Amino acid sequence: MSETPIESLVRTRAKELGITLPQLVRRAGMTNVSKGLRRLDGLFGADFISTQGLIQALPLALDIPSETVNAVIEKTRKQLSDEAEKVWRASFKPNAIVLTGERGRPR
Repeated sequence: MSETPIESLVRTRAKELGITLPQLVRRAGMTNVSKGLRRLDGLFGADFISTQGLIQALPLALDIPSETVNAVIEKTRKQLSDEAEKVWRASFKPNAIVLTGERGRPR
């Protein structure tokens, strides 16, 4: 799977700020760094429910507007949805069922 837009944003902005991912987690207000890194991995894997607290803290930790983070998360959701639909369409096998009336043959 390719890098998601939110992962790209976080890694690029952390590199611009000259901080590591553990430092980013601390800047986001998490004291348990290993748990914060797991949350960050979950965010990179598109788990937007259990990472809600981290999502809210990202703008402050990355020094960017919250609108930017929200827009990138929506872009990530759309990209993942499009990829899932593409996989579904590639594996779709249509089935035909002919329903007949009382006489047993189509009219």
